[in-house]
Amino acid sequence: MGRVREYRQRLKYQLFSVGEKSLINQIKVELQGNFGLSQTEAELLAQLIETNLFHEKHIRTANQILLKGTPGRLTFSRSKRTKSQEIIITPFDFKDLEVEWEFGLKKMQENRLLRIIEEAYEQNSLLSKKDLCILLNITTNSISQRLRKLRAMGFRAETSGVEKSQRTNNSQFRSTWLLQKYFEGSDIYQSRETAAVSKTHFREIIHRFKIVLREAHSGAFEGKSLEEKEWVNLSQKIPEKKLLDFSVTELLPKEDFAQSRFQQQLKSDFGYSPVVIRAIEDFKLELKNQIINDREPTQVIYWAVASEEPAGKPLSACRLVAVPVTLLSEEEISLKGEIKRLKEIKLAKIIRYSNEAKIAGGFLNQSDLSFILGIHSDAVRRLIKENNNMPIPLRGSECDIGRGLSHRVKILELYLQMYTETEIVDRTGHSYASVENYIKEFATVFALKEKGLPAGMIRKVTGRSLNLIKIYLDLIQKYSAPDFSLRFMQLRRVFLKEERKTQKRGAQLR
Repeated sequence: MGRVREYRQRLKYQLFSVGEKSLINQIKVELQGNFGLSQTEAELLAQLIETNLFHEKHIRTANQILLKGTPGRLTFSRSKRTKSQEIIITPFDFKDLEVEWEFGLKKMQENRLLRIIEEAYEQNSLLSKKDLCILLNITTNSISQRLRKLRAMGFRAETSGVEKSQRTNNSQFRSTWLLQKYFEGSDIYQSRETAAVSKTHFREIIHRFKIVLREAHSGAFEGKSLEEKEWVNLSQKIPEKKLLDFSVTELLPKEDFAQSRFQQQLKSDFGYSPVVIRAIEDFKLELKNQIINDREPTQVIYWAVASEEPAGKPLSACRLVAVPVTLLSEEEISLKGEIKRLKEIKLAKIIRYSNEAKIAGGFLNQSDLSFILGIHSDAVRRLIKENNNMPIPLRGSECDIGRGLSHRVKILELYLQMYTETEIVDRTGHSYASVENYIKEFATVFALKEKGLPAGMIRKVTGRSLNLIKIYLDLIQKYSAPDFSLRFMQLRRVFLKEERKTQKRGAQLR
């Protein structure tokens, strides 16, 4: 029981850490600050804005990429693809966190698997199992087994190259399947678990279903998607009494036909005046313009903690920066025909994601990597531990949080052993700027120790953790022999040079 409880506590922290960096959370903070909304109202409106952005065609949100799929929903041929079409897919979504918390990692992976397949199908395209393997970091054998089970349950899980015996004519979108179970009176928790759908996502399905049926009864339904057409067809099989109890048969006022669905919801659900609705529309347009940028087709935008934020500061108080992360590299896309060891691909992604975040001014942590990759945090930890050739710049190691400090020790030991900065960069894979910063920090601790300050006071002056200060002091003790005196002389000069720069900046400010 203890291990289960510990795992749940750790998972809870990881989900909170990642959830604070979601687009929906950034929208919520903006709404509270600029519109003066309460936390609850801001959360509900943020969900509506994000959902509305997500369902707009040809709009690629922060967590979506462009990928080439096989054109045609019925193109099951195993032959080599000669044609392809560009589609928008969502490799990860922050609602996935709820699925993982409620039902576990495997269900969260199934949720991603089905969502990607459904999105491709909606855009008249299919992806192969090898495409899904590269996207989801799951072996093709595992994907094949999962897809067979999901098709047997009636879910739409078509891929290119699927065997004829595995194809089904009566498959449905998960949302349609869930709505059918809902009206049949089935246990919704169990149904959501089977379909790997979060509570928030299910509420959105119910809300959208009501709007679609209201439009259908009012004659305003345009059949915007295959999914919504399935809902209308399903509604024709539901007894009229159940629909009446569901309160969906009311007609829309004629003057509302010209309004967008988003505007209707702002008016009916939130009771906003036309002036406030215009202000929110402007905010949504501004947000859309921020999301639609010149990033690469397979790049996403992820919010990471800014690199200057110190250890020990609450996440809610930290400044977040939007960092572009290349979810799939050109090399990985070209591997779709012949996949190498998946372990190597995952490690390459961890190194790339972390370095891209650092270059953009932020640091990812292991929870971020676990979420983006869709794998267990222990798997991320093992991959990082096994990678001894190149240090990976994560928040824990760069900001001396936790035990990930070995790369600092390695760099400083090389420096004390008279290696040049160029040699250190070549050996460790760190940038010149990082190496210089570690040396300057170490020089400051050495100088303060020489002045007689105890570890606690050095911690207070430098703003670094006591754990890191003790590691630096141990290094000084270890290399206190006369053979290393030249390096310590150089450290004194480094400290004096930095001190003069600080004093000069202070004089200019005065």
